[in-house]
Amino acid sequence: MHRLWTWRLGDVVIVGHPGEAFSAFQTQLRRRLPRAAVFTLNLVNGPGWVYLPPEHLYEHDAYQVCQTTLAAGTLERLTDHAVARALSLQEDQ
Repeated sequence: MHRLWTWRLGDVVIVGHPGEAFSAFQTQLRRRLPRAAVFTLNLVNGPGWVYLPPEHLYEHDAYQVCQTTLAAGTLERLTDHAVARALSLQEDQ
């Protein structure tokens, strides 16, 4: 399980998690949440011992892929979950 926290402060959505996500995480959040100012936090409430590379990089022999204990596609699932949580926060206004 990879934890995720979301907060809303006015028009700002803050998303935090304990890993180190590739920049695709924040890029996709900003693209999919165009009405919000998105602020992302890596290494929140955890040791930060795991990278979250995009799924297509799992085909390569890269340190971030070899080091992580998370399966291919985790970054994409985390992104989907963060978007859903952020949208639910926006609906509560």
